[in-house]
Order: sequence, then C-alpha cells, then structure tokens
Amino acid sequence: MKDKSHYLEFFLQGCGSSVEFTKEGFRIQTPGMADHKAPEYTPRAGMDMTRMYLWTRDFFEGDLAVSFEFKLHAPEGLCLLMTQAAGMQGEDFLRDYPLRVNGSMATVCWEDVRNYHWEFYRDMVDVPNHLVSHACLKNPWFKPVSYQNENRHWECDRWYRLDYVQEGARLRGAIDGVTVMDATDDAFNNNGPMLLNGRIALRCMMRTDMTFRNLTVWNRSRFRTMTPLQCLSFWICWRTFLMRAFGRKAPFPEQEPDLSSGPNDLTKICRAAGIPVIGIRFSVC
Repeated sequence: MKDKSHYLEFFLQGCGSSVEFTKEGFRIQTPGMADHKAPEYTPRAGMDMTRMYLWTRDFFEGDLAVSFEFKLHAPEGLCLLMTQAAGMQGEDFLRDYPLRVNGSMATVCWEDVRNYHWEFYRDMVDVPNHLVSHACLKNPWFKPVSYQNENRHWECDRWYRLDYVQEGARLRGAIDGVTVMDATDDAFNNNGPMLLNGRIALRCMMRTDMTFRNLTVWNRSRFRTMTPLQCLSFWICWRTFLMRAFGRKAPFPEQEPDLSSGPNDLTKICRAAGIPVIGIRFSVC
C-alpha cells in the first residue's frame, strides 16, 4: 500500500483528496469539523466530502480474515472496517448499481447496503474517548454485535496491527494480538441473515489522520470438497436416516453408486435419494 499500483486495487468513495502515497503506506487525512459545510467539500447539495470509503475491487464470499497495520498521526477521528458489504439480496452493489460518491455515513447503516462494521479506532465527540473502545454493528439494521472497552490509551506515531476473522457466524477482532471482540451473529432475531459475502472497506470519518500498510485478505469457501469415498459414506448415512424416517417410502435410487463414473453420476444419485447437493463439491482422486 505504498504507490498508485496498489491504490488501483481500491475504489475511493467520498473525499478524493484524502489519500496520499508515502514510503510507509497509504496516509488518509480527512478534513476537520469546521470544513463540513465548506464549498470545496460539498460540490453538490447533500454531498458530504469530508469523509471517505476505500473499497476493495474484489468481492469475497465465505469465511474471511483481514489483517493490516495502522499508525495514528494525531488524536481524534474515527476509523472502521466494513466487511461482507453487499446489496440487500447479496448482490455486488458497486458493480450492479451506479458507483457512489457521497462520503456520508448513510452507506454504512441507513441505505441498501448490508454489512458488519467494526469501529476499531474511536475518538470523536459523541463517543467515550477517555479509554480505547471498540464497537461492532450489523447494518442496515444497526444491530449491536459487540462492544468493548480497554484500560489503555491510543498512542500516536507507533504501529498497531489489526486482525479480523469471521468463521461462519463468529466474528473476532484483535489489536496487537489482544482479542477485543469475540461475538456470534444470529440470523433468527429479526436483524437480517448471517452475512457471508461482499466487499471490504476502510472508512475514515472527519478529522482522521492515519497511515495503513500491509493489508492482507484471506478468503475460505464454505463449500466442502468430498472424495468419492466420502460421498459414498455420506450417501449410506443419508439412506439409513431416510429408511428410519420413512421406511420403504423413501425415494432411493435402484442402483448402487458407481464410484468410477465420476462426480456427475454421484450428484444424480444424491439428488435421486433426496440428498441436498448444494454446498457440496465432489472431487475425484
């Protein structure tokens, strides 16, 4: 994250003058409160150009791990990590709809973009800032997922390492190896489904001055790869379950599975037996 070639891996929404390429990494400086209504930051009515989003151009699906380092150059500001950001039906909202330019907070939690957002640096006038605090929410339902206070203060001009991991419904976050968030999402409390696909973004609110480097993203599909022997074992277990549940009324295939016939015939057999093949990938050794 040190030159323009790295910058091209992202899409900047909001304050276009906020990103600077340095030897250390991407330095992001957003304007102060006094500039909130200045003409140069509000080119059109209703636009807020004092804040910004730095979106990945890649769209991820499945379990997720994000890691990067950041340095504070001045106190005050707010920075958050957005993950699994997608449209309300899981679609890629940056590809399917016109690109957004407004730096307003509305994209995070008041519009048609669902996401998890972790406020890992919070030093604003409307949040407790006498100690380090972290807040994670699920949007656009504005559902609190996690909140944590730490008995320490942020230090300027030193590097911190952030690690974020999502495995299924479990969300974990750590700063310098110390866990500050460990929460489990719930898809059955009227706050939307578990979020498993989308883009990633760094978002900086006004009067934030930070440098970022070494951003790394790992992605793991939630599909299982099964060998033919595992498929046969699964098929036998499922057939046994159906026999116990329905007796001879269960829809069984007349022929035993032929492992030499490859994954296509195994898929047909599973479907004939009522085995759900969604979420299973077959591989032949």
